Amino acid sequence: MIRGRSDDMFKVRGVNMFPSQIEDLLQNVDGVASEYTITLAHDDEKNRDIMILTVEAEGRVSFETTALKIKELFKSRIGVTPKVTVVPIKTLPRSEKKTKRVTDYRET
Repeated sequence: MIRGRSDDMFKVRGVNMFPSQIEDLLQNVDGVASEYTITLAHDDEKNRDIMILTVEAEGRVSFETTALKIKELFKSRIGVTPKVTVVPIKTLPRSEKKTKRVTDYRET
């Protein structure tokens, strides 16, 4: 089943993902705002792709606990464990048009 636009899809460690899946997952985490970014890179030392997820959260929640919860949700629902960074609201760039959520630095 396709769960988003095929041109928005990206693959990490053999798992296809869509931004809409990530948005659905993040909505289930208390205190997390709607803004997030994904950075994809390749770790040459470990010879594998890495996914770095940066999300905004309200100051009332523990950023460390929130990051752990997001990692657990990703692992159980998607099958990939990202590196997660939680930042205060209004830290990530805003865009009035379609926000670019995914930046891919891997060689294609």
